[in-house]
Amino acid sequence: MAIKHLANLDLNNNEIKNVKIDVVPSDPSGMGAANVGRIIYNSDSSTKEMKYWDGQAWVSMKNTDTDVDVSVANLEARLPQIDSNVTIGDAADVTVTTSGDLTVTGDLTVNGTTTTVNSTTTTVDDPIFTVGGDSAPGSDDNKDRGIEFRYHDGSQARLGFFGFDDSTGKFTFIPNATNSSEVFSGNKGNIDINNIDLAGSIKTVDGSAPTDGQILIGHTANQDMELATITAGTGITVTNSAGGIQIGSNGLGGKFAALLDNSVSGVSKSSNTFTVTHGLATRDVMVQVYEAASPYENIQVDIARSASNTNDITIDFAADPGNGNYRVLVTKIA
Repeated sequence: MAIKHLANLDLNNNEIKNVKIDVVPSDPSGMGAANVGRIIYNSDSSTKEMKYWDGQAWVSMKNTDTDVDVSVANLEARLPQIDSNVTIGDAADVTVTTSGDLTVTGDLTVNGTTTTVNSTTTTVDDPIFTVGGDSAPGSDDNKDRGIEFRYHDGSQARLGFFGFDDSTGKFTFIPNATNSSEVFSGNKGNIDINNIDLAGSIKTVDGSAPTDGQILIGHTANQDMELATITAGTGITVTNSAGGIQIGSNGLGGKFAALLDNSVSGVSKSSNTFTVTHGLATRDVMVQVYEAASPYENIQVDIARSASNTNDITIDFAADPGNGNYRVLVTKIA
């Protein structure tokens, strides 16, 4: 049996020869402050090393050379104690790989040129993505800002872009894009959305700015909306202006009225004769002509119904009446 010493043994600077350290099959448990400095030899086949108790853990005594591998247990014990910056590797091309999860409790800064994430799901709590730099740019670098994405359209691989076009100052979508140093080009794509609330106005349609009086109207064959202009017809006058269209009727409920002026729709003039297209589709009409200015008196002129169609009459004056001096009223007799 081992002899117990209940007091320290002072060898007075003499050697201990042929000493065998306490051999144990595993690291003893239940160690505390009173066991600081205890030395053992762990004879387990996977360990086989001398250790000492530092008050917190069993520390291997063979790790004096920093170039040798350290045990997992030692890493688990020591890594949480790191309280200063640590650099891994001494060259630019160093790869660190972990097969499990990696949790960063502080901020993560990546100073490389490319960051690749090969995960199938990426979740970010921050509701705002900032692209284009970590600080305000000092000048225009002429580069676009947005999302570049890759997909296959069934026939070939494509590169798409959705974002801010630096050259136009507008957001754009390009489904088949070319990226030239972060400047994207290609034909604009279609966007399928529900409702649009415009705070401003529509500037262009198909690359063209609208003119006065143009409206958007459906086009069945092209399956889109296109710019169109309302034009005058028989008995209808159209006046296009900036932001408005004025539509008038010269014939309503079997009646027609117009100023005898060569510039009025449905009225033409040749010498002393006006031709009026009333559009009432009958010769059974009553015609009156009166002065367009005070005292607005009726006048007598020669009136003839067209022999070739039922929509025209002619009004003959003995002398050139000029334009805009008289009005004509045509009433259909049912």
